[in-house]
Amino acid sequence: MSHTNTSLFIYTFNCAKQSQLPFAANDTFLLHLSNITDSNASISSILPKDKPDLLVFNFQELLGNLESFYPDKIHDYLMQLTSHIKRAIIEHYQQTSNNDHPVEVSLIGLNYLYALGTLLFSTKPRSSFSNFQKKSVSFGMLNSSLKGCLLSKLDYENERFIFLNCHLAANEGMWKERRKNLDILYRTFPELQPHHSQDIQQPMLSTSEAQPNQHVFLLGDLNLRCDNYIINKTLENFKYDELALHHTSHPLIAQLTESKVTFQQSYKYQVGTESVLNEKRNPSWCDRILYLKDYESVKVHKYGSVMSCTSSDHKPVFLQITVPERKTSSESITASAMAQELQARHNPYSDLELQLNTGLTTMADFSIWLVLFVTFSNTGRLFVIGLSLFYLFWNLPPQSNSSHLSNQIAPKPHKHNPKPTTQEVLSQSPEHIQPNAINWFL
Repeated sequence: MSHTNTSLFIYTFNCAKQSQLPFAANDTFLLHLSNITDSNASISSILPKDKPDLLVFNFQELLGNLESFYPDKIHDYLMQLTSHIKRAIIEHYQQTSNNDHPVEVSLIGLNYLYALGTLLFSTKPRSSFSNFQKKSVSFGMLNSSLKGCLLSKLDYENERFIFLNCHLAANEGMWKERRKNLDILYRTFPELQPHHSQDIQQPMLSTSEAQPNQHVFLLGDLNLRCDNYIINKTLENFKYDELALHHTSHPLIAQLTESKVTFQQSYKYQVGTESVLNEKRNPSWCDRILYLKDYESVKVHKYGSVMSCTSSDHKPVFLQITVPERKTSSESITASAMAQELQARHNPYSDLELQLNTGLTTMADFSIWLVLFVTFSNTGRLFVIGLSLFYLFWNLPPQSNSSHLSNQIAPKPHKHNPKPTTQEVLSQSPEHIQPNAINWFL
């Protein structure tokens, strides 16, 4: 079946470890999906006017650190968010639709790891999509899942769509750590490796006739920071953005691009406010959405943030885009900066390396969970108190409870019988001499 263009709506939001369900229940969290008020006080929609083929919602820091270690909790939470998001999408397109046919929205993919979550929806029949696969990699502290990346991919007609939902290393000045994170996810996922050869002129995300044409989107809380900040000069500060200064030569970033940024910084705001910055951090464009740069004609309808969302210190970022069919690798770009970087790139991880990393992640996750469990949960605190009391009781020295008991238990003092003299033994009559006395004498 021939397919030319695919329309997508992509959304990313760092929830700052705060449950969004209370906001979703009264529509304050999802209100911006249908109508928002921008800086010009005009009403606009962040959802496309026409129903897109794919709607991809990506979240970071869904819940607190301890809760995020329980997969069942994350799954249940995402399913509750799913119901609210589906309702918002359906209501929006029922209002904008010119016909009376009911709007059908299906969840076609779910992927999560620790506090990362990706939800894929479509207004097309589910039969149009196939081969949904999900992967993940961790690169947080001690190789834990505190930071990481979700890879979600599926086929739509003859096109393959790959979404990389990332939460990279935090804090200003840590761009080298973020670059290492990019190296890890690049080496971990074979989807980001060449299909044909190891020729340095071969783009990593090239395609072949044997595989569907690939579309790759890198997004999430990339934690890209501004090295400097000029007060009251919002967009002028973008020249200090880390992406252009430090990452354009990375083999993955070199093949991606971004629509022009015209929105304010997405981080860091005081929770509960639309525009009050938290001065503990340099305001930065941490949350981004990147896509492949080798399209002949890509149509970006809107790329912006949602300032009206106040339930986090981050602002959600969204992208409305229509992508054409990917061309084959012979028509792909071969930027010189990328070629130079490819010469020095590491080989993909071997199966043994992947197993070792998985083992390290498991041990790190358990260690961090244990610390959080005994520190922040009431059950953990009670467990530690009980264990401490048991240890103290077990190692107490024995003590008497009363003088009466002491008399019963204490051994009687030994009365020393001195050795009899020879005169004492001989002075006794023969019938009174005991054998023991003879023994003492001898």
